[in-house]
Amino acid sequence: IMLLIVAPSRKVPSTSDTIWADEGRVLVVVRAYEPPKEYVRAHVVPSKRISSSPLSRIKSINYLENVLARREAERMGYDEAIFLNERGEVAEGSSTNIFWVKQGVLHTPALECGLLPGITREALISLAPELGLEVKEGKFNLNEILTSQGAFFTNSLIGITSITEIDKAELTVDGKLFSRLRNPLFRKLGWIP
Repeated sequence: IMLLIVAPSRKVPSTSDTIWADEGRVLVVVRAYEPPKEYVRAHVVPSKRISSSPLSRIKSINYLENVLARREAERMGYDEAIFLNERGEVAEGSSTNIFWVKQGVLHTPALECGLLPGITREALISLAPELGLEVKEGKFNLNEILTSQGAFFTNSLIGITSITEIDKAELTVDGKLFSRLRNPLFRKLGWIP
């Protein structure tokens, strides 16, 4: 679902031929649901998340930067975009949070890296100890993911999906780990009984 809102404006004295809306308009575009891919490939975009920006932690309808990043990734043959912050630390995907496992520990960027704290992210963080996984939230560079034993994206639409490649660098896909996380996460989210 895509929602576009055009707010009303009042005409201000001007010599221009600007047309001002007298009333607000709302446009809703609905598309058929497409099941998420089991595996995705990602591209690191040049746009940076500003970690100190309060906007990075607010879910709003202003996602133009995310849409443009995703389009750039898709133009290059990838499925998702990854943002780094101004310090080169991993922040998030264009519509996802990112996790990876290294030496048996589940890693994800800390909120201070400039990411939106997603519902599915929080669900997985709270579920991990029940599955015997320690969680480490922190500041990480991209190499941490590239040398991991498995990486994946999460959000409320896809749930969880494995990352097989980041900018032509192939990642390890741990099917057992993925299965170990997926069904318990879906149960916690109420997607399966």
